Amino acid sequence: LTTPATSAMFQSILVGVASVEQSKGAIVTGLTLARSDAAAIQLVHAAPVPPMLWPKSGPEQLAAVNAATLTAAWRRVSDPLRELLAGQAGPAPSVEDLLHVLPGSPPKVILDRAEEIHADLVVLGPHEKRKLFDFGSTARAVLAKAPCAVLVQPGEHRPFRRILVPVDLSEDSLQALD
Repeated sequence: LTTPATSAMFQSILVGVASVEQSKGAIVTGLTLARSDAAAIQLVHAAPVPPMLWPKSGPEQLAAVNAATLTAAWRRVSDPLRELLAGQAGPAPSVEDLLHVLPGSPPKVILDRAEEIHADLVVLGPHEKRKLFDFGSTARAVLAKAPCAVLVQPGEHRPFRRILVPVDLSEDSLQALD
């Protein structure tokens, strides 16, 4: 099946970013796909914020803690991201335009943001090494409820040479083949 060269596969791509080092392959893959399709791209990092558990704390204190958490997360991700983008071919996109640091758990933040921007593709990096009992991961949660296609890039980016599409002749499988 051949797609005309003029039709873009993706118009909006979301890349979930844990840490830049861990997510490097996913970031480069997302950027490469966005360039090839002239798609909009967002890099999303979730920063868990504490719930309001302190009995004598008010909304102002909670807002200050949340703001400090988001600022620290931005700094932790933005500097290594600048270095990664500077090493990519072509003009480097602005970190301020690409990166969105949002409060909440990673799966919820990624799924909510994917719906908000009508993402056609979510790109995720490899999961963290976990202990013996693993009751879930970001990838598992996103795959279970994603409103669009999900690509898990477990290693460094390599150009696609082949894509395997299982087909059972159902409407969904034929849409995936298309």
